Amino acid sequence: MSMTGHLVILIDDNAADRYILRELVESVHLPTKEFSTISGFLEAGLPDRPACIVTDVRLPVMNALDLLETLSQKKYHIPTILISGHADVDLVVRAMKLNAEDFLIKPVPQQTLLNAVNHALQKAERIWHEREQREAAQGKLASLTDRERNVFDMLVTGKPLKAIAAELKISSKTLSIHRTHIQQKLKIDNVVEMLRLIEQVAEWNY
Repeated sequence: MSMTGHLVILIDDNAADRYILRELVESVHLPTKEFSTISGFLEAGLPDRPACIVTDVRLPVMNALDLLETLSQKKYHIPTILISGHADVDLVVRAMKLNAEDFLIKPVPQQTLLNAVNHALQKAERIWHEREQREAAQGKLASLTDRERNVFDMLVTGKPLKAIAAELKISSKTLSIHRTHIQQKLKIDNVVEMLRLIEQVAEWNY
């Protein structure tokens, strides 16, 4: 499956191993970017498109688990495939707790690796789409004035409009005007859609 709009990030301190990985991944028309260290990847900045990472577990200074922890702290999830020459059960468990996408033991059959990459990129596409939706929702909410945001927060509680108006110490007519402006700005028609917008903005875990 060709995903030319995506990116496969390869991290390995062994140039020969990186070359083998690059040749394999690019043989199925997937673009790659190489790094010899975790710090080098992090300093380059997070990818600007759906991406997955294929990394050796044991690297100098920072290892693959350090990478997973750093991405978790940044609340930026990139499906990450770990490759190791040792079947260390404790290491695998720790990696999975840190949301590693897959853990492969060397020597890795070519098709096994390509299948893992394909699966990771499909997940990356879903994550990217959800992130775009969340950012769009955040942008809509940011367009509200402080007063409109206050009204919005009250509307999503589901309370009757008269009760909301009384609590905000405004007339029902003024509340209706605010609600109309909010719906126009957010391009939504009802409270159910408002709640969906809140859900899109909320943080999620993988």
